[in-house]
Amino acid sequence: MGNATGKVIAITVGIMTILSAVAMGGQQRKKDEGLPAPISPNYIAHAPIRINSDAEFASMAASEGWAGAGSSGNPYIIENYEINGGSTDCIYVENTICFFIVRNCYLHSSSYNGLELFNVKHAHMETTTATDNHGHGCYLESSDSNTITNNTISLNNRNGIHFFSSCNNRVSNNTVSSNNDSGVFILSYSSGNELDNNSIQSNKESGILLASNWWNKESTPVGNLTNCNIITHNTISSNFYDGITLYESGSNTIANNTISSTGGPAIQLIGSEYNHIQSNIISGESEYTYQIVSADGHYGHYYSAFVPYSTCGFIGPEAIYVPATDCTFMVFFNWSFETYITEYNHTTDTFSGPVLIGVNPNCYNDHCMPALSIDNDGYIYVFYGQRTGSGGQLYKKSVNPYDITQWSAVNYLGVSNAYAYPQVWNYPDGDKIIYIAHDYNTGHVFMTDSNNWTTWNATSRIDLTTTGATYLISAMDSENNHNIHLAWSNYLQNGNVYYMNSSDGGRTWYAADGTYLGNPSTDGPIYESQALAFTVSDCLCQVISGNINFDSSGNPLITFCADSANADNLTRQYKLARWDGSDWVISSISYGQGQVCILPDNDTAYRAYCIDFVNLIDLGSGPLKEYISTDSGASWTYNRTIAGGAAASPVRVYNAKSDRSLEFTFCGGSFTGNFNAWGQDMSQGRYISTRPIGILLDTCDLRYNPDGNNNYYAHIQTSNYNTIANNTISNTSKGIALCHACIDNTIINNTVTNNDCGIVFSSYPTNNAIYHNRFINNTHQAINVGANQWDNDYPSGGNYWSDYGGIDVKSGPLQDLPGSDGIGDTPLIIDADARDDYPLMSPYSGGPQTLAWVNVTVHLGWNLISVPLVGPSRLPDALMDKSPQGTKVMWDRVMWWDATDPANHWKQYYSAWNSTLNDLLDVNMTMGFWLNVSSLGDGKLCLGGYEYANQSTTLIPLYAGWNMIGYPGSYGTYTVGQFRADTGATRVETYSPNANYLTKVLGTNYLMKPGEGYWVYVPADTVWIVDW
Repeated sequence: MGNATGKVIAITVGIMTILSAVAMGGQQRKKDEGLPAPISPNYIAHAPIRINSDAEFASMAASEGWAGAGSSGNPYIIENYEINGGSTDCIYVENTICFFIVRNCYLHSSSYNGLELFNVKHAHMETTTATDNHGHGCYLESSDSNTITNNTISLNNRNGIHFFSSCNNRVSNNTVSSNNDSGVFILSYSSGNELDNNSIQSNKESGILLASNWWNKESTPVGNLTNCNIITHNTISSNFYDGITLYESGSNTIANNTISSTGGPAIQLIGSEYNHIQSNIISGESEYTYQIVSADGHYGHYYSAFVPYSTCGFIGPEAIYVPATDCTFMVFFNWSFETYITEYNHTTDTFSGPVLIGVNPNCYNDHCMPALSIDNDGYIYVFYGQRTGSGGQLYKKSVNPYDITQWSAVNYLGVSNAYAYPQVWNYPDGDKIIYIAHDYNTGHVFMTDSNNWTTWNATSRIDLTTTGATYLISAMDSENNHNIHLAWSNYLQNGNVYYMNSSDGGRTWYAADGTYLGNPSTDGPIYESQALAFTVSDCLCQVISGNINFDSSGNPLITFCADSANADNLTRQYKLARWDGSDWVISSISYGQGQVCILPDNDTAYRAYCIDFVNLIDLGSGPLKEYISTDSGASWTYNRTIAGGAAASPVRVYNAKSDRSLEFTFCGGSFTGNFNAWGQDMSQGRYISTRPIGILLDTCDLRYNPDGNNNYYAHIQTSNYNTIANNTISNTSKGIALCHACIDNTIINNTVTNNDCGIVFSSYPTNNAIYHNRFINNTHQAINVGANQWDNDYPSGGNYWSDYGGIDVKSGPLQDLPGSDGIGDTPLIIDADARDDYPLMSPYSGGPQTLAWVNVTVHLGWNLISVPLVGPSRLPDALMDKSPQGTKVMWDRVMWWDATDPANHWKQYYSAWNSTLNDLLDVNMTMGFWLNVSSLGDGKLCLGGYEYANQSTTLIPLYAGWNMIGYPGSYGTYTVGQFRADTGATRVETYSPNANYLTKVLGTNYLMKPGEGYWVYVPADTVWIVDW
């Protein structure tokens, strides 16, 4: 009997064209972090190994005395070496199809990678330690059909394992930990890979990351290119960002993994379609822990995975220090565009919250960042809202002074929906709020309130621009009459920077030299031409990247960025403009990318914090560095790196309090967003915990620059047609979250318990189906924005809600017939626009939905294949490609040899025929058959889905003579030799695209594969038993 244990993986042949190169980078790991002890005390010291061809492999094997001959049955063996890679890879192999094994080696201290394979097939790496390499532990490029198993890969400066343009590889039973990037990174044109039974933990980015290059060299979208991978039975924990991330990646299966204690979502899909997420166990119970670290006992650092989008310099304040309570309050929003507030207590060195304020349903980027204000009596106000849709600008007020736990109902500011970027300041004279915002219709507006923040005066314009590209920053000097200072620039036009200030709460405005500019209420708008402060030639100035601070006399200090106008050498300089009482003095701080913040300790000693990265093309990268000046900003010197490395991307620096003892840095983008706070005199060694999102589906904003002229274009890729089934999700911030216009996803039969929010829909995802789930004891069971289907109609029913208070004494589609039916008689109301019409009275007990997939690589023309799944078999649906649109394989004819019908051996299905002429109506897992592909698509026929499964045992009858069969067994365990022994077969053939008759004879060592079809000849009738 043939025995095959394992799981079906994608069957993929061929190497696809590379769209982009993979860059090496990052900082060298500190040598004092410690390395794992070598596996064996008997390693043999060996120089780095480099093999460039089959011929070199044979020659080196002979000279080194390596066992083997490079064949499948007798591979070369490289073993028991300790290799210090030094300035090269420890082991580098390219351009070979030789079979070889690297085992029980210790690969370390390379400036590149522990093991690198380029254009290699049939490599096997096992029981090897790859650690402390400056690049990756194991790197594969254009390399297919390799295995990596039972290795320890840790403490490498890049990824533990990195695939680029590599297919059909298997990664199993490895320990991948504490690498500086992701544990496993599968990038661009890498399909059909299987990751199973690995332990992936404590990596500095994601545990597993799958990503595609979306744009080709002509800057047109070419579709998802890292597809059809299978990630199963892995244990993934304590990774700094996500557990598993799919970025523009489709038709993957993520199943039976255990994921816990992640910084970001346990599973995150960004712009990814047709993926299958099933039977995973996700828990935030042990809550990912972030340490407040302090290298010198002076500064500390706090991390929290909440903010996905870059915090704008033209929104604020985002944090306010209150001396009366010795606390700093801060606001931010998360991936679901929910606004939160949290509080840091300086006395106890603890954080409280975060507390949910509200949701911005129409938000899609940082136009909707919140702002914060606190009045004279200690009441806290949080402003938020969106630029588009209904609602406009909103705010809430705390019920009690300095208390973030209770909040008023939503208040509407009553201004245009086109307002964005609020900046609010509490003006003590009359306890008034000063509100500044950008109006996309008319420019900037300025408002003040009266009547205790409930009535607002009419708006007045304070600047006008005809381009819509003027962004403004503001600050209030609490130590000098609460003067308001404004600075702005036109980020599309020139090097002009504009400035004015007001000492009476915004009624009248003056230039820095005291020149009266006007009273907008009586004199009309103040135009930017009136307020020109200074010009930096040959640059584009952006004050939105800086901040405003003051010297002891109240003179403004404005930091800004000056971008070079040379498109061939895009650089950004951080600059300081200081008003010295008579003129603006301009100085350069550093080159960098992102934002810059200045903090004066006194009138001569300044500190500046910025993201240090010279090349503007590499957006949002680089460490946060501190520069100091001892001559009032005239000259600057680098002092130290505060946080982050080459892989970090802090893009916002913000000062929260006038005594400058706590500062904040916000960082991120829609892909890697997070929130950081750091400050002076924070205790060392404290730990703060947060709770991640369970499963997140989001949208990516794909940008490209086709003409090289700095005009970037965008393509929005949503996460659609995914299936989330049979997962158990507990103790997270949000069990399941869908953002933006994610459509046609199916969320079924999940158990979602004890989360802050069970399921969240924000920014109008639509037409998603949610049914047969169990929502139990979540603080908020569901938040819905968008038109989605919350039940599966009658009598299938909807979801089980532990807080449903209805009764069940009726039945029927209208719940108006006598007798109970297990469905509540009244709907479960989620909100005004969403309800579950058929809530279940008890948890769904129909059992897990079955789901199985296979991806079969095909060529144009005839292919000999099989479908190794049990499920619906009727043609043509059973062979319809389930891949995303634009990548589908199309076919027109199927032929199968029926060994039981000598009068008509060939049965056919042909789409062009009248249906009555077809005599092949079904295909099943026992059959091999010829399929004629008429349109290749992505070359991968994706089959299966719900109602399909892997059969545990299959009986295939074989008849004397030729038979055309499939192989419904596991990958990589069962040989043709075993098959011949089990069945008495004398000849076995399979598909070969270059052979005369498209088939080749198989040797006894050939591994049979699910998805392949086989011609087999047996001398007598028999039955082949295949165990999964």
